[in-house]
Amino acid sequence: MAEGNIDYPQHYPVLWTQADTIFERLKGQKKTTMLSICGNSKRVWKITSPKDMLSMIVINDVMASKDWCEEGTRCLDFNCALNKTTQESLSKALGIKRLPAKFRERFGKPIDFNLGRDGNLQDFKELFARHPNGGWLLKKAPGKH
Repeated sequence: MAEGNIDYPQHYPVLWTQADTIFERLKGQKKTTMLSICGNSKRVWKITSPKDMLSMIVINDVMASKDWCEEGTRCLDFNCALNKTTQESLSKALGIKRLPAKFRERFGKPIDFNLGRDGNLQDFKELFARHPNGGWLLKKAPGKH
């Protein structure tokens, strides 16, 4: 195959942010949730605790091609064409035997962070327009409450 026809994976930056930094309805809560927004889909693909500093330091991009993504079996953006996440693959990634019943019932549907106030799917293109290289968008240090 000629080199020009090979679908090489590309690096897409991720943007880490505290949920209450970008969602008005969450402002003022004692605890916050960390969200990772994918530079490819421009939607939330990972949710973690502010205490999970290792993930936030290590994961600064996602590699993806036309039909493959390195995070495809752990992704929470169920509307992404590259998402291959199953309940089993997500359970394994989280290190648990089985997803909680509440999450199993909603599995495969858009997560709340990817829905606008009107209930329609939304993305975060405007954040990537301001932060094209990804990084951290924080109002306070992670892990500090």
